[in-house]
Amino acid sequence: MNMNPLTWNVNETSAAGRNVLSYVAGGVTVLAAWGLFSQHDAAEITTNIDLVWNGIMQAAKGIAGLAAVVVPIYTALRAAHSASPSEQAKAVAGLPSAEVKQALATIPDTAGRNKIINATAELPEVRAIIGPESLAKMTESDKIVSTPAKAETLPLAVPRTT
Repeated sequence: MNMNPLTWNVNETSAAGRNVLSYVAGGVTVLAAWGLFSQHDAAEITTNIDLVWNGIMQAAKGIAGLAAVVVPIYTALRAAHSASPSEQAKAVAGLPSAEVKQALATIPDTAGRNKIINATAELPEVRAIIGPESLAKMTESDKIVSTPAKAETLPLAVPRTT
């Protein structure tokens, strides 16, 4: 038996609401029997409570329907953002160099690999990327060099302050 209302599905929530409404209607009937309400007032109160509950259920269904449309759009936008070369470069920048070599080796096309390497080189925290001579020749960034000695000639990176 699931007693946590936050995990109920629509049918469980609806059944719980009908149960509460039954008790409320019973209470209104008792109050009408005692003479506190007329039969007409009791029927009106019961109908209005039922209308409120139906409205709540319709609003919940509408919100769920809206979420079914908005959530996939949001996740698609996040996926597109994280697939950009600059975001991939930021992810690569924090890895040890051996893991970076392995990660770059798994990228199949040279153009995609070069975009990521160039974007990584342009990060303010990166002073240089040391790679083979062929890589240094085919990329655009001056920060991509073939020897540690050439990397030493580059100025130190100054981290951005925001």
